[in-house]
Amino acid sequence: MNAPAAPGRGRDPTDATRRWQEAAKELAPEKAAPRVAAHAKFVVTTVALVGTALSAVGLVSADRISHQDAAQALAVSAAGVALLAVVMALYTVVPRLGRVNLDDLATVRRWYEKELRRGFWAALAGWLLVLAVVLAGVAGVLAALSSSPSYRLGLQDAGLAAKHTVSVKASVQDVSPGTTVTVEVTARDDSGAQAVIVRGTGMADSSGNATVDASAALEQPFHGYAAALTVGGASKATATLP
Repeated sequence: MNAPAAPGRGRDPTDATRRWQEAAKELAPEKAAPRVAAHAKFVVTTVALVGTALSAVGLVSADRISHQDAAQALAVSAAGVALLAVVMALYTVVPRLGRVNLDDLATVRRWYEKELRRGFWAALAGWLLVLAVVLAGVAGVLAALSSSPSYRLGLQDAGLAAKHTVSVKASVQDVSPGTTVTVEVTARDDSGAQAVIVRGTGMADSSGNATVDASAALEQPFHGYAAALTVGGASKATATLP
């Protein structure tokens, strides 16, 4: 009678197989769940990268971006996408409330499955942050490559003290089309009272350029002329005469 055959021995795993087996242990639920939370926290703490990209590494100011329609639209989109990324990341790291029976393996498994499902939102938040940085970077580059707004203001007083003409001329370039441009000249009379003696208003054309000329013929002496150029409600240049 023949003796039963000895059980066969499988082939020993190779070094490469052992490395993959060790790597597989890192994908276990108890290790994967903390990585999801860490990734979400990374998204929240690095959202400032959007602002860095938006300023083209400090080369572009917010005022300059506001004068470039395409850059402004991209900047607003970047801010919206970044906000959505932060909300998703915060949702991922907010603790879930509930009790888990550690003696019931099915309950433990369901808890880990729900935790790992949050990984989808954490990953999506990360990709949204990447998109926000790209949008902000493109906005910053567009603004950096565009021409900077320029402002010029001139003030003149011609004639005699009793009868003279005060004129002011302002020109702006590369501002947002349709922006209101205002010039105003104030001065003091002999009593010391301040008065607006010249005022002119214009609007930037489709190229973002505008010129405003204004003058006033005066028959009384004034002193301390001060001209101010306002573009879009913001003061941009001043000029004075004694």
